[in-house]
Amino acid sequence: MISSEQERLLSVSSKGMGKQTLAGAYRLQGRGGMGVITMKITQKTGDLVGIVSVDESQDLMLLTKSGKMIRMPMDSIRETGRNASGVKLVSVEGDGVVYANTCPKENEVE
Repeated sequence: MISSEQERLLSVSSKGMGKQTLAGAYRLQGRGGMGVITMKITQKTGDLVGIVSVDESQDLMLLTKSGKMIRMPMDSIRETGRNASGVKLVSVEGDGVVYANTCPKENEVE
């Protein structure tokens, strides 16, 4: 559930592309609506894997088909328009992203 229009949504595709978009960029759909495009799906991006609500106090965790887990800070992902393809989050040569979710920021060990 989205609580405000200032909330950020992160979209991740199977070929490692991702983007942050403000929830206010999506219009409400009425009865009989055909939907709203959230990411340009091409051969370069692959299929959409997931959309999660994010903030700067979290990290992103990606899981690939081969079992690799990749953790990255949320502030490294650029905010783009609703219908854009996104930016390269991770290189998945011959592999693919199958799951994306948020996790608490990693504590720095002194």
